[in-house]
Amino acid sequence: MTNHLESNDNFTLCTDSSSIFTSIVQLREDLLDVVEPNFGLLDVLVSLRVLTGRQRQEVDSVKAVYRKNAALIECLKTEDQCLKFLEALKKTKQQHVVNFITKRGAVYEPLRTF
Repeated sequence: MTNHLESNDNFTLCTDSSSIFTSIVQLREDLLDVVEPNFGLLDVLVSLRVLTGRQRQEVDSVKAVYRKNAALIECLKTEDQCLKFLEALKKTKQQHVVNFITKRGAVYEPLRTF
């Protein structure tokens, strides 16, 4: 697989063809606890055509947030869907989750100088 540049709104990623999908699969257990699906994310995913209306209803019918996130992640089958998932996260003010995924779970905090 060759590397190429993926660009979406205000973020650009250098990825191979399955890297974001792979990251989401690898980070699945952590993502169950950090994604906030209840305040617009599902609607944005429908508008981006990541989820169908029926899938949105099925995901939304799950009560526990971590189970709702598990159902949501199960709907992500392609790299394109995963890139649109990142876009939806940004649109719903979940940039911290985008950073977590794109950095493969690494948390970067710059050293503060006093």
